[in-house]
Amino acid sequence: MPLQSKPQKDQPQRGLVFSLVHKWRVRRRSRALMKSRTIIRTKTGLELHALGELNWSLEWDEVTGVVAYKSDLHIVDQVCFGFRILDDQQHYFIIDEDTPGFKSIEDDLSKRTEGAWLDKFLEVTSPAFELCWTELWVAPGTPSLTNNPYLHKIAPESESDF
Repeated sequence: MPLQSKPQKDQPQRGLVFSLVHKWRVRRRSRALMKSRTIIRTKTGLELHALGELNWSLEWDEVTGVVAYKSDLHIVDQVCFGFRILDDQQHYFIIDEDTPGFKSIEDDLSKRTEGAWLDKFLEVTSPAFELCWTELWVAPGTPSLTNNPYLHKIAPESESDF
């Protein structure tokens, strides 16, 4: 007869926590499979493919600013890079650390921003569960990214008061 463990009264109920974490992982994995995103480096920039098709592409010489920030996923944070193209203050091309190819872009970014990503890594990753919007690089003569009037579209804590 197999041994069965009896729950101890003093032991915390870990089953609920493990169940929630398991459900979150399954949900996140299924979302990732649905999106099937991949970052591809090109000779002159990068491309983001979703479901096997080109979603967007950018050329490095069109990038006028790069920011790093975190997206709060409630259990973990997700580091993201935003690329401003030319003078467009409203739209950023965004990639996140869970997308295959992100590590290769980190290397390119460190070279193109004179090591700013490595220098500012801790500013972006600490403290946990906060946006930590950090300007990595801005092209000379272009506006700063720190006072972006469209930041509210990314930062959930500053969205409308519904």
